[in-house]
Amino acid sequence: MKYVSYKMFILTSIPEIEHSHIEMIVPTMKKRENLIKFDKSFVHTSPESARRRHSKLIENCDRCIPIDYKPLFWNTTTDTWRFYDEKNNGLSYMTQVDHLNYHGLELIRNVYTNICRKL
Repeated sequence: MKYVSYKMFILTSIPEIEHSHIEMIVPTMKKRENLIKFDKSFVHTSPESARRRHSKLIENCDRCIPIDYKPLFWNTTTDTWRFYDEKNNGLSYMTQVDHLNYHGLELIRNVYTNICRKL
């Protein structure tokens, strides 16, 4: 990390999702099924090992700045990742290719706005 001259922004990991489950969000919401079970089935690959690796990198670097989406997508009540808005009839934040859609980008906009304010 001694060779980092400028600020380095590190995007911490979020889970890889099951692509087919995006189509199931609204029907699951309408049926009022168990959302905790659905949330757990939505995650294909856990990001925890990558998140630990990123935290170690950031811990040893004074110029590294984390960008973390977990506070936006982690449901603290259920301890699950939630990539849709339960209050808005299951509005999805993801596309079927693991990218944020328009609604997801709007959700994270403040993260980048705050970073830019601090520069």
